[in-house]
Parts: sequence; C-alpha cells; structure tokens
Amino acid sequence: MGVYYSQALTVSGPKDDFNRFFDVFFEKDDSGQPAGIAINRVAPASNEILPEEVWGDVYAVDFAPFTIVSVTDSAVSVRFSIKNMHIGPLVRTVGQKFPTLTFRLAALDDSIEVPYVATCTNGAFSDAYVELTEAFVIEVEGQPREPWPERARPPIIQPWPASHIRHWLAERKVMKSLPGYPIYEPIFPGLPAALLPEQADANFERFMNTRAQRIDQLRGFLSKFHVILGTSDTALQKLDRWIARYGAFLAVRETGGRSFDTVALVSQILYAEGGRSHPLLRFNAARPAGLVPAA
Repeated sequence: MGVYYSQALTVSGPKDDFNRFFDVFFEKDDSGQPAGIAINRVAPASNEILPEEVWGDVYAVDFAPFTIVSVTDSAVSVRFSIKNMHIGPLVRTVGQKFPTLTFRLAALDDSIEVPYVATCTNGAFSDAYVELTEAFVIEVEGQPREPWPERARPPIIQPWPASHIRHWLAERKVMKSLPGYPIYEPIFPGLPAALLPEQADANFERFMNTRAQRIDQLRGFLSKFHVILGTSDTALQKLDRWIARYGAFLAVRETGGRSFDTVALVSQILYAEGGRSHPLLRFNAARPAGLVPAA
C-alpha cells in the first residue's frame, strides 16, 4: 500500500538559466510539455548533470498523476504524486546546481497529513514542517477540500449505545458526578503531528504546569466514590476496583476534533469493561494525572 505524497513544485528565474533547467529536469511528451521528472538525469551519483548523449537511457520515476499548472519562458509550476517520498532532497541538489533559480516545493502525505515545504534560493536550501491550512491544501491539491478533514471540525460528543442493565446503576452514578468537572484545553488544539514544534512545546508546558491542579481535580472527583487518590497499595487496589466498575463509562465517543477532559482521558487509556480488573490498570489510570511516571 504505502503512503502517497501530493506535491507542488514551482521554479522560476532568468530565462536562459531556466530554459537549461527545463530541458534537463523534465521528461517531455510528444508535444514538448513536461510529463515527469528525470531524477537520475539531474541528480546522478557523480553530483553532476548527466551528459545529454545518454539522456535516453535514464529511468524516469513514476510521478503520475503529473499535471502542469502553468509554464512560461521563465517559470513553471507542476503538481504530481509519488509513493513513499517527497522530493525535498532533489530540490536541494538541483537548486545548488542552478543557483540563479528559485525553487519551492510543497508536499502533503495522505496518511497523517504533515505539511512539508522546501525552498532553494541562490543555492541556499531550507525546509520545514508547517501548519496545515486551507491555502496549503489548495497549493498542493489545486482546490480546497469539501468537507474539511474530519479532525479539523469542532468535536461533537456522541452517545454510546445502551449498556447491559446490570451496569445501569454504575453508569448513572458516574454521569451524575461529571457535571462541573473542569475541561482541560490545550493552547493549540488539533492533531499533535500537525502542530508546529513551538505549538507542541507550548501544549506540553501547559500540561505540566497544570499537573498539580489536575491531580486535585481528579482527587475531588474520586472522593465522591469514597476513593482516596494515592500511591499506597491500599489506595491503588481501591482505584483498581473503581476503574473496573466505572471506568468504561468515561470513554469519550466523538466526531471532529480531539478534545478530552482529564477524567475522560483516564478511561481512554485504560478502557476497562465492567467486572474485569488487571493490576496494571492503576498505573494507566494514574499516569494521565501525573501520579505515576511512564515506563
């Protein structure tokens, strides 16, 4: 199967240098229009442009579908898709061989969708993972997505199917205890892999800075069930029994964005079925609140 990378490449610069690049970089169709990129021609092992007399023997990587967005005598924009790779390293190599040209590559994978941008100007290469925006999607794919990806929508809580009658009393007790429990919100909501490094750092800093507060909130919630939050064997055994009876009813079932309060996150990690228990549940339950460090 593999991951496919949708990519948009724009190259521009002085006419003479651009025309030389255009002849070397692209495989052509019968009408002389770009139909693919000859990677081995522009980036052979010798780090030189392959001699023209052997161009016909070069294998061209499959860039289908390959679409010409625009082409003039000094600029070209194309879109294409490649399996398991983006051509950021190629932009670096070719950009250094054609330092008078300006290169921009935008790429987006079809798995976790982490936007990538590479540029090369005056032979200086830089690349970075950036924020996923509608403008970026339009650049790479040519049009906005309708509808926008599911996880970018506001979260909507969905009800769980009815549980067995023997669990109704426990479920009712949990539901009556939840109103008023503080909701934990990160500074930058969304899929962690799609956040900028500084955004992820800010989220983690808030998570750690509110640790003591969240422990107190969880302690107060559990006290309604006469469970004392602690790390002694007796306290952990009581926590085990509480999780086995009530934990499953805290699991969040939602569509759209990813937003969990502290208590819901406990059960998302452990998800205990009523009547079942395991010695490790206590550690899974305590870890989100910061009581027990991860192994």
